[in-house]
Amino acid sequence: MIDYVRGWALITGASAGIGAEFARQLAGEGYALVLVARRLQRLTELKLELEKKVPVKICALDLSKPDSVSLLVDFCEKESIQVDILINNAGFGSCGKFLDLDLDRELEMTDLNIRAMMELSHRFGKLMVQRESGKILIVASCGGFQPGPGMNTYFATKAFDLHFAEALDEELLGTGVRCSVLCPGPTATEFFDVAGAKSLKATPMPSMNVKDVVAYTIQKMDQGQRIII
Repeated sequence: MIDYVRGWALITGASAGIGAEFARQLAGEGYALVLVARRLQRLTELKLELEKKVPVKICALDLSKPDSVSLLVDFCEKESIQVDILINNAGFGSCGKFLDLDLDRELEMTDLNIRAMMELSHRFGKLMVQRESGKILIVASCGGFQPGPGMNTYFATKAFDLHFAEALDEELLGTGVRCSVLCPGPTATEFFDVAGAKSLKATPMPSMNVKDVVAYTIQKMDQGQRIII
């Protein structure tokens, strides 16, 4: 266990992929962690791994559900946790023609990729502004720069995330709080399996290593960079 904790980082979608790697690297930098995801077993395993370095709290929630963010805020208040870094990473995609896909699943994606991100950024961002200190990261995608036939809803949600984050960071200037947006290309995670798009793993653009993506992102966040590609 480290002697000095730099602050608390709250990471959504922390059970795997980019979220889990943020947990590992921020723990290495001395941040205590609040890890949020649906899969309790995965969160528990990650907690056992990282609590040797820093304090770790876990909260198993499905952030696509309407009351989930309120439950998370209540959890942090009860644990007396002041969130210094918010990593809005939770999200998923789907693959196929929009009219052939399950509408409920598409709406669930929109709730998670957009609504939950907005509510988290608002609730924790307000507290950061009151303290005049904090960082928010919104994980979008290079897909947010273009329409995505075959992954229509996903690309559209990431376009929202991208533009929302850009505008939020502009609004935050002078408050002591910054918002960055990460736009990764294909990255070696579970994303394509969840999206039902395993064939896209063979894209001409090789997948990036998740450790490199996260290390680069943390570096650019520390520099106050708004858009991180």
